[in-house]
This record gives sequence, C-alpha cells and structure tokens, in this order.
Amino acid sequence: MRPDRHSFARVSGPLPGEAGDWAAAGRWFVVAASHPGDDPGTVRLGLATPDKRRIGLHLPLDRLTDLRPPPGLDEIDHAPWADRLTQLRAIGAMRVYGSAAWQALTGLPYLRAGSDLDLLIADPALVPAVLALPQIPRLDGEVLLPDGRAVALREYGAARRIVKGHGGPWLEAA
Repeated sequence: MRPDRHSFARVSGPLPGEAGDWAAAGRWFVVAASHPGDDPGTVRLGLATPDKRRIGLHLPLDRLTDLRPPPGLDEIDHAPWADRLTQLRAIGAMRVYGSAAWQALTGLPYLRAGSDLDLLIADPALVPAVLALPQIPRLDGEVLLPDGRAVALREYGAARRIVKGHGGPWLEAA
C-alpha cells in the first residue's frame, strides 16, 4: 500500500545524479501523489533542494527503507516564528510539510524571509482557529479528510473544492 502524501521516505539502491547523492547521505524524500494509472506497487517521491530545485522519482515501493509522517509542530524550531508556533500548538496537534518540514528533517536552510507555513490539519474543528490567526507567516496547508485525501485549507468551507490524493486531484462538492 502506498504511504500517505507528504510522508517522508528513505530509499535503497542506486539513483541517478543528485538524487543518488541525497539518498547516499541518508536523507529523506517526500511522498508525492500518484498519477492515475500508476502501478499500485510504485510510489512517486520528490526531492526539494534548498535552492528551490525539484527532482521527481517514480520507484517500486520495495525501494523504501524507512517511512515517517511529516514533522509535528513540536519538531519545528524557527526563531522568527516562535510566537506563531506557540499559538498553533495551543490550538491543537498539526503536522507541517513544505519548507518547514524539509528544514526540520535535513537541518539545511530552506526557510527564508516570507516563507509560508504549510500545515496538515487532521481535525477540521481546528480550521476556524487557524484561519483567525494573523497571517505572518502566511498559514497555508491542507485539511485531511477521513479517507486520506485532503482539501486546501482556504478551500475547506467552499461549496466546491479541489480534493487531492493518490490518483487525483478531483473537483467535488463539499
């Protein structure tokens, strides 16, 4: 079974170029959404470099050696965001993806002035409190649905919304 989108995985075996160097250093790759028609025994992975380059891979699932969920808010330590992180932790448990997750997992400099904070919110009851916070840093992200798919945070309450997941996306009524 494919791991959830935004999960992180390590990979065994040879990979080309920079992805091979990244894997040899024991670094994580992010699980991306599968495409319609992908063999169910495969997974799409991504590598985002600190200089904003993106590298995609499509590999057999048995190449994954470790798997972990996206970092929780308690794993993020970015001094300019200290107050916002404290407020978010008080609202409830959430995970992060994007630049904040990459920086937390690699120790490399992904966050810049103006970076947004991408949240994964499993409890929809938290959405109003998150959206009520001042938007510095800009809060973005996804609300996870019970079936494992997700809706963009800002589209969650919309009558029609784009739902993302393996084999998607789909435009659906709320």
